Amino acid sequence: MAAITEVFTGDRQLQLGREQYIRPLVIGSNWNKLRVGFRYTMHIPRGSNATVTMAYGLTCQSKQWYDANADMVYTLYSETGLNAAPTYLITNQGTYGTSNFLRCVNQTKVGSTLNTSAGGTNSTSLCVSITTRGILATDFTRGSGTITTQAWGRNNTVPTDQTQADFLVNMENESPPFLSTTSMPASSALTYAGTGLLDSFWFYWSNQVPLINISDIAVCRFY
Repeated sequence: MAAITEVFTGDRQLQLGREQYIRPLVIGSNWNKLRVGFRYTMHIPRGSNATVTMAYGLTCQSKQWYDANADMVYTLYSETGLNAAPTYLITNQGTYGTSNFLRCVNQTKVGSTLNTSAGGTNSTSLCVSITTRGILATDFTRGSGTITTQAWGRNNTVPTDQTQADFLVNMENESPPFLSTTSMPASSALTYAGTGLLDSFWFYWSNQVPLINISDIAVCRFY
């Protein structure tokens, strides 16, 4: 039976600007299928654009992305990757302060070797602003020499604030009631030959302006 195994930040907010955030999992590497997700807002003034790189997923032994020995699997919002200039465009436009997101990919990293999925499509309906919190999540499933990934998001034509209750019910249901795979990369099995234990949550945000506020981070083990 699926169960929430961890909630890191509760009602508090974690504010990040041009940094990585890493926390070990209580369950360590004892999983075959996990969902990693978070609830967040962005400080994008109305009528403004920003170009950022964002990524989140799992790393081994609390290692950060630039560690030469880091084995990782994650969802990456960027056209060019973490080593290049940010290219993920977010905009705050219109009455509701919606943020529009360019496409994302899923990726594994073993040392310096990267394996990348096909990209999703550009989305104009993943809505989040300072006052409307959004949810993003990704499923990671172990295989023989592979990890299968499936990214999820909340697609709205009108922004809807996602409560903590919304977040938790979408994390613990294998078929989440509010989340969608629309605009996300197709589910794919990525080559993963890493020997490091994927036992830590990892988040990356490229910019000091704008900042990202994270209200909740959770990990759900399905089996």
